[in-house]
Amino acid sequence: MAGGMIRLRWHKAKRGYELTPLATYGETRGRTGSILDYVEERGNYLKARGPLEPYEADFLEPGIFIELANTPPTPENAIDFVNKWGLLTRAPVQDLTEFNAGRKSIVTAIEA
Repeated sequence: MAGGMIRLRWHKAKRGYELTPLATYGETRGRTGSILDYVEERGNYLKARGPLEPYEADFLEPGIFIELANTPPTPENAIDFVNKWGLLTRAPVQDLTEFNAGRKSIVTAIEA
């Protein structure tokens, strides 16, 4: 904490983010014993388009938390938010459901 100001540090993709489905690839054996490949989609993810860079903002910087709380829980609005501020995690990928749960936690905290 420098100068009495709390700073938030996380990472942000300089080239922005995209919404992408991630999948589980695997194989199983068919009735004849042959190996069959399968793909199982696991939902939508917010994914960095390139490497992450450190990003820092004041804890009291106007707008971050209010903007997050006011962001409707749609994929398009999530992309707009993360392109401006970054994901709610330091990972380069975040499940959209997890992002919306984090948003809801902020809403609950602000309302309390």
